[in-house]
Amino acid sequence: MKAGKIRDPRKGGIRELVVVGCYSVVLICSLLGHVPRFGGDLKVLSNSAFVILLMLSIAGLREYLGREFMWLVGLAVVGGLVAIQTKDYSLLKLVVFMAAAKGVDFRRCIRVDAVVRSTVLVLAVTLSRWGTIEDFVFYSASGEVRHSMGFTHPNQLGMVCVILCLEILYLASFRLSVVRALVIVALLAIVDRWAVSRSAELVMALGLSLAVFNVLFSGALRSRFFVRIAQVGPFVMAGLTVGGVWLYRGGSHFGRALDELLSYRLSYIVYHFDLMNVRMFGNDISVNSRTLDSWYAYVLLAQGLVVTVLYFVATPRLMRSMSDRGDWPLLAVFLCLFVYGASERLWMSVDFDVLVLAYSYLLYRGAGVGSDDPDSDSHPDAGTAVHNPRLTPDSGH
Repeated sequence: MKAGKIRDPRKGGIRELVVVGCYSVVLICSLLGHVPRFGGDLKVLSNSAFVILLMLSIAGLREYLGREFMWLVGLAVVGGLVAIQTKDYSLLKLVVFMAAAKGVDFRRCIRVDAVVRSTVLVLAVTLSRWGTIEDFVFYSASGEVRHSMGFTHPNQLGMVCVILCLEILYLASFRLSVVRALVIVALLAIVDRWAVSRSAELVMALGLSLAVFNVLFSGALRSRFFVRIAQVGPFVMAGLTVGGVWLYRGGSHFGRALDELLSYRLSYIVYHFDLMNVRMFGNDISVNSRTLDSWYAYVLLAQGLVVTVLYFVATPRLMRSMSDRGDWPLLAVFLCLFVYGASERLWMSVDFDVLVLAYSYLLYRGAGVGSDDPDSDSHPDAGTAVHNPRLTPDSGH
């Protein structure tokens, strides 16, 4: 398929407004769709948003290069097969967003997401305190009371705070200021006080530590060594997950203690893998009536071998692509998310996390991607040669 003439993406336009508007609706539905008084209307709006995005993609077919079009179709087929077999539509939804997002300013998406996410967080916590939205109460392994504060689960509250924290750091290129530090500390306090999510606190502390490290050792996060760390990050975390499961299954005291520390996530992994085998396009784990929170276990069992291979092949290439574009703050963000994946899987769902739209970088690699634009408001690090994070070439071929 020959690409048609593409407008200069630096001018923004209707396409960008439609994409960020549709994503805002989808995010609000994902976070508040469980509320009875909101759920019905939000679900209709969310489904309508995906239809609009699909129509936008079809209307712009001439903008895709042949390679881009074939990859989108291939990923859609894989996502469709996974959805049919497992009722997991996350990959299919990501493909729809990736197709519609060509020409969209990635950092502007993050900026809008941060505003919407923080608004929903304040709204949910406030309405929960007023008793308008139900606060679901859970108990940790040590007996601590955990609150969802208007969300479906304390872990979701923790995830909202984690992603917001990483978005703030990313937009600031991991430079700290008094205001940013206070906001992140406030988010940490929310997680510690209500969600009691140790994994969320750990990831936020890691993000804050990387920001401090960036201040103390300027340029360290731009080094090849850091790129290598980010590239092996998912493999290391997957290996640690396998090692933890092996220790737990072997009955070691350390394995049992680790399982308790991880809120029994290791025992849940063992439970699901005892009931189901790894398949090409995954399993519907909902029939097992237990959660499977670890992303590294979930992608293999619930989304299947094909998606797992795609993920572990694509992710190191994505890290390299970010490095080539000079978008080192996104490398730091994804390193934090890889750690988070050991205990949380929803960060890889575009419904909850717009950051995964960064995988579009692997799809739209034509001329002009990452070209410097000092006049652009999306320039992530003033004074350094950081590339403009566009999801499309500047011109057709």
